[in-house]
Amino acid sequence: MAVGDGDEPLFAMLADTTPGRDGDLPDTGVGLAWERRLSPALITGEDYGTRASTVLRMAAGGQVRFEERTRDATGP
Repeated sequence: MAVGDGDEPLFAMLADTTPGRDGDLPDTGVGLAWERRLSPALITGEDYGTRASTVLRMAAGGQVRFEERTRDATGP
C-alpha cells in the first residue's frame, strides 16, 4: 500500500463527533457538561473546538505523507 492510500478512513476517525459515555469520562474538574463536550475526537463549537486534523504516514521505504485539514467554527 502506498503511503497516501487509505487516508480517508483515518480522517473519518478524526471527524467522529460521538461523545463518550458518562461513565467513561474523566473527572478533570471542568464539570460533566464540558467533559461530554470534550470527549469526541472532533470537538465542535463556535467558541471552542477542533480546528485541524492531521494524518502523518511513513512507509517502510521512507516515503512520508503529511496531510492536514483545517476548519473554522462553522464546519468544513
